[in-house]
Amino acid sequence: MKSFEIEERIREEGVAEGITQGKINAILDLLNDLGEIPPALKEQITSQRDTETLRAWLKLAAKAESVAEFTKQIGMISR
Repeated sequence: MKSFEIEERIREEGVAEGITQGKINAILDLLNDLGEIPPALKEQITSQRDTETLRAWLKLAAKAESVAEFTKQIGMISR
């Protein structure tokens, strides 16, 4: 692999990680507005790397009326 290909791959991975981290932060921000986030839930969110799952969770967090409701809903999605 040539050096420019390596640099491009590193750049793409960095962008993907930035998008992932941005979604994680947005989910946590929304949930913080609803109440305290249990450590296990925070760990589950921060360890998730699938962007489609995070996208779905972000939508759920935006619509949730409580952290408990969100937790119950992601249990359904995560199965």
